[in-house]
Amino acid sequence: ATTLAREAARRALALDHRQAEALSVLGRIRMIYDRDWPGADEDLAQAAALEPPSADAGLAYGQLLSAVGRHDEAVAMLQRARRRDPLRRETLEHLGLSLWMADQPDRALTALADAAAIEPTARRPHFRRMVVLDQLGRHAEAMDERAIWLDLFEEPAVATHLAALTRDGNHRGAMNEWIAMLERLSQWFEAAIQYMVIDDPGGALPALERAVAERADNAPFLAQF
Repeated sequence: ATTLAREAARRALALDHRQAEALSVLGRIRMIYDRDWPGADEDLAQAAALEPPSADAGLAYGQLLSAVGRHDEAVAMLQRARRRDPLRRETLEHLGLSLWMADQPDRALTALADAAAIEPTARRPHFRRMVVLDQLGRHAEAMDERAIWLDLFEEPAVATHLAALTRDGNHRGAMNEWIAMLERLSQWFEAAIQYMVIDDPGGALPALERAVAERADNAPFLAQF
């Protein structure tokens, strides 16, 4: 699929060398699959500089800037992409993550809540709010977000079970069952983040190795997370 995407983007650029979306596709492939940071920066910066501004290009370049720790630039780029397309959920999600990585957790939670409001049936905004809340030590609120995610995933019984474990003071047991579910779904990066919540590097490191080996979309953010 990556090969086909690269070929399609190059055909688009042969027809129109100012096609921001095609440049964004090439930049994202270079970032996620090739791990060619300078090449990705070149493609995405060029895409983001084209007029009229492209929300796709701004989103992709904002992700790269976050991944390499250029947080102020990332937030500015994603805010510009948001102005271009205010109701695009994905932009708000990544703006929330960028604000969190820029050590602005309150603004991050607001952006992620806005993303959830735009598309109430989407699961990812709730997972990302859960991540931020856990990092802030607000584990009860994080568990509420986890329950919403599970309800949207059509696993309400699991949500009820985890809530019962937590009420009984067995937060670690609830987390272990939740992590086991993520691993069954091959969500290795997400499982690693959850292992970190319970201070279990022995579980987190192998999960991160799997995420890197499988070219997970989130792998470029590993250092900043």
